[in-house]
Amino acid sequence: MKNLIFFLALILVAFNCKSKSQVAQHTVTSVILSETTRGTQRVFKWTPENIEKSVNGYIATSPILLSDWNSIVKTANEIDVNKIFTFQSTSTKRFTDAALASVITITKDRKEYHSTTFDSGNPPKELKNLYDLIRKLTENKKSN
Repeated sequence: MKNLIFFLALILVAFNCKSKSQVAQHTVTSVILSETTRGTQRVFKWTPENIEKSVNGYIATSPILLSDWNSIVKTANEIDVNKIFTFQSTSTKRFTDAALASVITITKDRKEYHSTTFDSGNPPKELKNLYDLIRKLTENKKSN
């Protein structure tokens, strides 16, 4: 009987350690998309717990699906955050208010990494997958 209890305790400890190591791999703690122009400011922040949307100061928070957060983390981890500020925008409509000026901020290992400013809807190619994913998730949330 003592052997059985010891064996079950050992399995429980091993399972707990495995769970903690899986969490440690997900070092991205938030992703923020900020879009501004003279009359509009939109900020969308994704964390493991929720999505916070702020439009001209009006804030709404809703829970995030674990599958959506995992997709964001996976896509964000494909980006070399140490070079994110060097990714070049391919258009300049934001200079004449023809497009919102957008910035993506990835918080990873307790450090924030900010992209260069780019036109809303036209991110640098290195950020396109992440931008498209977070915009899609934002649009899906609006329709729910």
